[in-house]
Amino acid sequence: MSEDEVSHLSRTDEAIRGDVLRELKRLSCESIRVVVHRGAVSLSGNVDRWSKVTDAQATAHGVAGVLDVVNDVEVSDVEVAGSNDLELAITIRSALLWDADVPDEAIRSTVSWGVVTLEGQVETERARADAERVVCALTGVEEVRNCIRVAPGAMPKMPG
Repeated sequence: MSEDEVSHLSRTDEAIRGDVLRELKRLSCESIRVVVHRGAVSLSGNVDRWSKVTDAQATAHGVAGVLDVVNDVEVSDVEVAGSNDLELAITIRSALLWDADVPDEAIRSTVSWGVVTLEGQVETERARADAERVVCALTGVEEVRNCIRVAPGAMPKMPG
């Protein structure tokens, strides 16, 4: 067993919990509850945007001693209920348009109760990931379903 593996195993659940809470505070995710048992971290509670759910999970995985993460964090209905989906769709289009790393003309979105489905075809995995990153960061997005296809060398085009 390597020295790193031994140090991970020797950390107490209390120490791991303290580190996870400290990192979550840095992300402005103080509302997330953290329980640790034998290196398994359980996250629960509510946040105001989908990106905080994924950020909290990645952050917990990055703490020394964390072996597994259960992510039960939910996005609250801060402002989005079906009636605000049109505003969210407009915001999504604007965000895709203004991000230089995203080929906005090759991507379309569908919004239903804050759940965003991205579709289209791009040339690189990075462009696909950038589109998801941009949308996840928007207030009101509850979930992103990234169905964008990657076709290297293909001309980006709207699906249809």
